[in-house]
Amino acid sequence: MVAPPADYGSTHVVPTTEPPVTTTTTPTYLNDVYRMIGFGWAQVAFWSILSLISIMDTVEQVLISLVIPYLKCEWDLSLFFEGLIAAAVFVFYGISSVAFGKVADKYGRKSVLTVTLVLLLFTAIGSALAQNKWQFLLAR
Repeated sequence: MVAPPADYGSTHVVPTTEPPVTTTTTPTYLNDVYRMIGFGWAQVAFWSILSLISIMDTVEQVLISLVIPYLKCEWDLSLFFEGLIAAAVFVFYGISSVAFGKVADKYGRKSVLTVTLVLLLFTAIGSALAQNKWQFLLAR
């Protein structure tokens, strides 16, 4: 018995045990597949906005790596503390991805993306306004 396909929340999947039947021998083009599954401008807009958010997050990460040498001189950071600042973001990503994933399953992706975008904005502002290394680490 074949297991039914998983439902990831974006479309309704009807479980079936029969293989799909192809009635034509003509090739199927990608645009036809998009039309069949309902891919349109809403999905393009969603992925474009999500890509911009991801780019913004990545740029913030790169800028922090460029600022750390200056902070090392300003706040007399040890190598351990530099690594702690860099690792803090990824530790938070690891912990929050599980938590926010469960919340997204319950309340929807749009609301979770909005909350995480606002959280990203506040942490970036907190990093910019930090007066010492501990505030900076907390904001990270």
